[in-house]
Amino acid sequence: MLAVDGEVGRIETVYFNTVTWVICYLCVDAVSWLPGRQVLISPVAVGEIKEKERTIYIELTRKQIAGSPPLSAGSTITRQYELEYYQYYQWIPYWELSSLLGVSRSKDALTQPSSKGTNAIKAASLACATQLKGYVLAALDGEVGIVDDFIVDTQYWLIRYLQVDTSNWQRGHVLIYTGWIKTLCWPERSVSVVLTRDVIKRAPGFEPSMRISRADEAQLFKHYGHPVYWRKENGSD
Repeated sequence: MLAVDGEVGRIETVYFNTVTWVICYLCVDAVSWLPGRQVLISPVAVGEIKEKERTIYIELTRKQIAGSPPLSAGSTITRQYELEYYQYYQWIPYWELSSLLGVSRSKDALTQPSSKGTNAIKAASLACATQLKGYVLAALDGEVGIVDDFIVDTQYWLIRYLQVDTSNWQRGHVLIYTGWIKTLCWPERSVSVVLTRDVIKRAPGFEPSMRISRADEAQLFKHYGHPVYWRKENGSD
């Protein structure tokens, strides 16, 4: 991750809303210049993303980041801390925005608070995405595999898919759309979905090194017999 005036650090994980799967913060390892701190960057600050260079540019300076409310490494992100964070950057908090789709690149989102409010965003807690690695994926009729990664939509900053290793049961990896998840059970370290083992078993395979195209997504949704998510979000094909 690069700020306007230099490197910030490497992204370690993301924090997401446990109901909407909206990514609220990118967590950056900045120990080389901010030791002992957990550095959180809102997707609101993200500018250009260069995939080939594995680099995300943000529209902040290192001085701004260093002056943000400190959070000790490993500490819980409280709502009080979030209020201080958003007040410092003078941004509208994500729970006051009208959209459940995540943070748009449009800076209009910074100045247009919601007149409706969104209970799902206000009520849900935040979770660290890397916590999901190793969780069991439970279908309606039994266990399927183990969550070993996640796929992020960087247009709207959502976790779109969980990448599930099914090699102990069948072959390779499959993708599970987060909209099909029924519950996250933290004590049991499991993710329950509204799908059967058989339909998951017959799903299109996925190679972790693959880039997912819109055609791949359409094929996946067609297999599961669900309407594609982008029609609902965009109101079009």
